Amino acid sequence: MKHTYNKAKPNIEYGMLSGRKLNRPHRKAGEDGLVTYFYTSLEEPQGGRYYRQKDYYIIPVKVPPEVYAALVEQDRIEHNNNHKHDRRALDVEQYVRRRGLLSEEDNETNPWDCLADERTYDLEGVLAEEMDRAALVKHFSKEDKIILKAYEQGISQKLVAKKLGKSQSYVSKELSEVLDRIEHERMNDGALSDIEIEFEIAWKKSLYSHKMPYHIDVIAETFNYLVGERMLEEFLVYFYSFGEYYHYVYKILFLYIVEEEYDDNPDKEWRSIELIKELPPLFQRIFYYQGLDDQADIFIWLYYCLVTEMERRRAITPEPSQTSYEKYLAEQEKIAKRVEMTAGQFAEERFIPKIAPQMKKRNDELLRALGAVVADENVDIEAMIRKYAKKKK
Repeated sequence: MKHTYNKAKPNIEYGMLSGRKLNRPHRKAGEDGLVTYFYTSLEEPQGGRYYRQKDYYIIPVKVPPEVYAALVEQDRIEHNNNHKHDRRALDVEQYVRRRGLLSEEDNETNPWDCLADERTYDLEGVLAEEMDRAALVKHFSKEDKIILKAYEQGISQKLVAKKLGKSQSYVSKELSEVLDRIEHERMNDGALSDIEIEFEIAWKKSLYSHKMPYHIDVIAETFNYLVGERMLEEFLVYFYSFGEYYHYVYKILFLYIVEEEYDDNPDKEWRSIELIKELPPLFQRIFYYQGLDDQADIFIWLYYCLVTEMERRRAITPEPSQTSYEKYLAEQEKIAKRVEMTAGQFAEERFIPKIAPQMKKRNDELLRALGAVVADENVDIEAMIRKYAKKKK
């Protein structure tokens, strides 16, 4: 039986009473300190207390107050999602500012389409997730519990640091580690490996910090330069957005670098070059024309992965619409128009001057991490090495 939300009756969701109707936001806890949360299911429970309502069941379960609050918030979000067409249209710019870059998989709240979600979230899964989180937090140290609680209540790190007798940087680092542990536990459902979970956490952080572990962001931009503008455009045609392209590239680089630490096979580089022979002739020619055969193995491997993925997508969608990419370009024009510039002028005069110093800083950090020195071929290399050696001393 397929249920959808009832636009005329906001208290009915998917043919059943909504969680928003069943659970008041400020329900008080009982003597045992737990709050009763009611949820609905089409399947009859195997045991315990429950209520039958027409062709579905209402099931009570006792949870801690913080879990109850999280579930009520989930109910509110679902209700708003289902009835978004009853309100004004979703503002794409505000959505991206709040939620970050879009994903090809994010069909439920995709602002380009602004479609109401016809599916509900897995309430049992959400409940289990919150209880797993509560169980994990129980094992935190007293200090970590204080830092986490202060964060959830919006108390400044400076005030927490003063209370604990620590520095603000210490509190910030501890909080980051605590949140990573919670996020790792949330994502650890068996679908992803530990390395993949580590990457997804790093990816989320990069959306606001613009940094990735192992200087992957710098390596990716270097690859974009090496592969050439025409080839980069070809890749982007078959990716949903820049965000999806970078997510894919960062993941390939992240897995390569992490797994390389455990791979001492001396033939690895030779094998990567051999893989290029498996690509279509056109992309083999581009590979050698761009001089990628003289580059580090990590660039060769990334090129192979991107071309292989592009060919896989081409087989599924021979002529992609590029609608989202075109809207991205239109948004560029819109922003430039506000300051009476063309998109090209805005990029040259505003965007690049702002982003270039940040990229240079990240590049310098990578060079320092590698212990590498960039030398002009026209200078005295030996003198430069001696000068560098003196600095190291």
